[in-house]
Amino acid sequence: MEYPFQIIILVIGVIVGFFLKSYLPSYFKKKAENLATKEDIEHITELVENIKSQSEVTTKAYINYTNLKQRVLIEYYDVVTRFNYQFLAVNFGDFPFDKGESLYQYQKDFYKTVTDILLAYQRLVIYLEPDDKLLSLSEQIVKITLDANKVLKTNFYTIREKFVAEQISWTFQDADKTNYNLAVQAANEANKMFWRKMNPINEQYTEKYREFLTKLNIYLRNSGTDD
Repeated sequence: MEYPFQIIILVIGVIVGFFLKSYLPSYFKKKAENLATKEDIEHITELVENIKSQSEVTTKAYINYTNLKQRVLIEYYDVVTRFNYQFLAVNFGDFPFDKGESLYQYQKDFYKTVTDILLAYQRLVIYLEPDDKLLSLSEQIVKITLDANKVLKTNFYTIREKFVAEQISWTFQDADKTNYNLAVQAANEANKMFWRKMNPINEQYTEKYREFLTKLNIYLRNSGTDD
């Protein structure tokens, strides 16, 4: 009676052996493949997130750089515009009779604005490429500005002196106005001499200023894409 039981045990053993040999390796292999696939997906996801993060940082940095570049361009435009209309388009005869105080303030503000233009230009050097047309025009405007500054330094003392003399003569003019008329003539001559030297510079400045404005307009309309 023991033989049938042993045979049954043997058959079960064979079946279990067959199961262990055939099914379990496939099962563990499949589990390993699934595990590897999950790890791969997690790794790829991590790489994608890192690239996305780096891309966002790069994009943000580029936007900040572009915004700063546009801001320094506008600041330069503002200061050269002020110089053009406030200092190169004046009539000294329109200045008030205040013993030369307005003329002195004009001279002081002129020098300060020249310095502001130089500083604004140096900022452009940081943001613009050496071959950029905007930078080239800016440099030309700076050179013309320095020429204008030289003319002012050389001639403005005489202008202030003659106009103050004219104002004093007006206050203490005699009956026939001889001294006053002479003072007016001297002031007019000083004014003409000054503008005879300044006007060619003024024309150059206006030309380059308009070119810069046109180029800047194109740059801003293209959202920072220069042609």
